[in-house]
Amino acid sequence: MMKDFYPGKRQIHPVLEREKARLGLSIVDDEKEEKIAFDILDPRLMAYGLMRMPHMVNNDPREIIPVLHGAAHFYLHLNRKAKDALVDTYIKIECKTLVPTNEIHHNSKEAILKPTGNNHIHSNVIDIVSSNQTMYGFRITNKSGRDLYLNLFYFNNNDFSIGKHCVV
Repeated sequence: MMKDFYPGKRQIHPVLEREKARLGLSIVDDEKEEKIAFDILDPRLMAYGLMRMPHMVNNDPREIIPVLHGAAHFYLHLNRKAKDALVDTYIKIECKTLVPTNEIHHNSKEAILKPTGNNHIHSNVIDIVSSNQTMYGFRITNKSGRDLYLNLFYFNNNDFSIGKHCVV
């Protein structure tokens, strides 16, 4: 089935060398039947302890192939390079913890939040533990001479989904 053409889907390329692979398959005994687990082999993710996707599928190509197509799509977009590399050098991105102030927003009647502490982004990685009690804010500063329009995407390494976030 991997050799079949699927319109609108990314091609899946098996590799023999483990260091070239981004995803591995393991057979796991799950009570009554064998399941397929998806092992994360991307060193960028393994460095943070992500070793296996939390979801397994039945040992059936009709269930395995869609996951592989999703992973191929995920990695294609995750590894994209900017067409104009100069843009990257003129954008500053910060992530800070937000704390409520005593001021109330006149429209929403909620406390106005202000950034505090150091930037959580180090070497292009945000290493935080999210919780319902802590909020984070992003400041994106355009230092270029061009008008830029922002699109934000969230790459979820747990299920290889890509989410788009709108900015107002």
